[in-house]
Amino acid sequence: MCEQEERPTDEILIAQLCQLNERIRLYTSRLWQVPFLYITAIAVFNAASTEKTDKLLLQATSVALMLLGAVILYIIRTYEVRILQIGKDIESIEADLSLVESIEEQPVLPYYFVASFGLLASLASFWVYLGKSLESLKFW
Repeated sequence: MCEQEERPTDEILIAQLCQLNERIRLYTSRLWQVPFLYITAIAVFNAASTEKTDKLLLQATSVALMLLGAVILYIIRTYEVRILQIGKDIESIEADLSLVESIEEQPVLPYYFVASFGLLASLASFWVYLGKSLESLKFW
């Protein structure tokens, strides 16, 4: 015997919609905070480094910041995927409740640019701490 799935009540759907709205706000706030926190860490590191600081320590920290940049790019992608999934869930619940869709796509590319800039800044710091000049980096 096949049982039919019952549609959740409107109260349950409204409660789910509230939870999803809170979750999407959390992820979107973290989405912009993470790359800017990374840029801040790089700025603080470069400002705190002096000529008396051990070059090996500076190089190792630059490499660690580059690796952190790769992790930050992965985190941004993870948040983007979660936000898109929650957005689909919200749209589905809004359709079930016959509400006007409230989800608008927001650009995520700028966050990737910020994190990529930090990655390049870490690479430049590493290059400088190797004793090279930035002018010796030729990309063309």
